[in-house]
Amino acid sequence: MNKDYDRMIRLNKNRRTRQLRRNISLTIATLLIIFALSFGLFSIHAKADSKDSVHIYKYYKSVTVTHNDTLWNYARLYSPDDDYERYIREVIRMNNLCDESIDVSMNLIIPYYSDTFVY
Repeated sequence: MNKDYDRMIRLNKNRRTRQLRRNISLTIATLLIIFALSFGLFSIHAKADSKDSVHIYKYYKSVTVTHNDTLWNYARLYSPDDDYERYIREVIRMNNLCDESIDVSMNLIIPYYSDTFVY
């Protein structure tokens, strides 16, 4: 009987030791995952707030077409890059025009870009 009792105590101790090791392993794994995710999110946030990047904001304004105005003139003035055709297609789409033809005193909505945020 004493043998069985000693064996039961030893088995219980071994089971508690395995359970303790498993709990410690799970705790360490959880902490490593939390650390990795925190580090990853911090690095993404740090890149997003980089002072070297320039933010360009898109705004819209209404213009009244005057004599000799063309969509190409507006594209040269307001397009953020040299892709004037894409800018003109956007203006045509925004103003429901059929083509590049515009008339004097016509009101157009024109997109323009700035690095200054206006709210």
